[in-house]
Amino acid sequence: MMGAIYGSSLPVSCLFSATREILVKSGFIYFPLLFDEELEKELAKSVVIHKGFLVELDAMPFAKGISIESFVSSYHLLAPESYEERRKKVLDRYPFLKRITELPITEKLCTIIFEILPYFTSKPDRTARKKYTRESIADLISKKISTDITSSGNTKDLLNIAQLKETLDRLKNVNPPRKSFPDGIMSRSEFEIHFFELLENQILNKERENLEKTIIRRERFSGSNEKVLSVLLAVAEKGALEINGFGFYETGVKSEFIVYKRTGEYALQDYYGRVYLFPDCRVAISTNGALDPFVIENYKHPFLQKHAPSQKICMKSTSVPSVFNTRNAIFALQEGINALLHGYDYRRRNGYHSLDTLPMPGGSISFEDLMVSKDHPAIREGKVQVTNKFR
Repeated sequence: MMGAIYGSSLPVSCLFSATREILVKSGFIYFPLLFDEELEKELAKSVVIHKGFLVELDAMPFAKGISIESFVSSYHLLAPESYEERRKKVLDRYPFLKRITELPITEKLCTIIFEILPYFTSKPDRTARKKYTRESIADLISKKISTDITSSGNTKDLLNIAQLKETLDRLKNVNPPRKSFPDGIMSRSEFEIHFFELLENQILNKERENLEKTIIRRERFSGSNEKVLSVLLAVAEKGALEINGFGFYETGVKSEFIVYKRTGEYALQDYYGRVYLFPDCRVAISTNGALDPFVIENYKHPFLQKHAPSQKICMKSTSVPSVFNTRNAIFALQEGINALLHGYDYRRRNGYHSLDTLPMPGGSISFEDLMVSKDHPAIREGKVQVTNKFR
């Protein structure tokens, strides 16, 4: 029931939708029950009452409901608008918290730039990959983006570490009285008083935790030179970057990205030895959620169910990781690219479609428009490889 509640005040009012009063006991909310014969039989079983699922108060039976602690901790999800209203009230009460400026450089952005980008843009041998430093990556990026990157000498001032530490000290000196829910029967107004006191205390704790993490994160950049910081800020402001076929761009979700690698042109061979020339496409993953590889463009391939954009690639039995980090992101992108380039077995004609199958009305997708001669200049000159010919 609670998971479907949204709006500025619905979660609290919902508790009182069928009653004027509720019972609070030992950190749990208990709801009054309508009396009937079956309930009378249950109440007669003392063991049930002793377990705490049902309690009686003034001859009124109450059923155990939700934990107040979990209700408070999940309130930002249950009622985001109401939560933000309360958070704004807290910030209004402590205006020094509003002076915290947000730095657009995030952990995910740094992971993409300094760890994943070098893997896909460096030479194939591992030794060459290790030569990349943050400074050399900054040089590489500054040559690619249109913004003129210069070392202004005051980029580090944007970190505001000293001011953040001062704000944290002031926040630590804010010691609101520790609130606890009293036991007893409560009306909605009484419940809201105690509930929002707990919620505002939690908001202060979250602000302190977030500020501590922000300071730690910015201190990591304090040792970087001005050019590295300038490049990171420029890329963060631009929100997108592509170098040597590897790139990323921001999504509509804050601090989340689509990360991709271009396949370049490649060719596949069918059962009869005929060749199909596939155009370049971007194989991508999202930093938000499972790392299922997909194609960004409107694209068709035996391992894609439709001829459409944003399709997940058929990965057969490959287990795709769900946590974004350097290793998982590289693995997912490589597996997606390998599936398109090398996964189609022309002898078994595996995948959603076969290259050589004649499409039926409303049936399979035709690849005839991609068919080229084996003597096609790009293939003859070695510019494009038939990537499944080894089978």
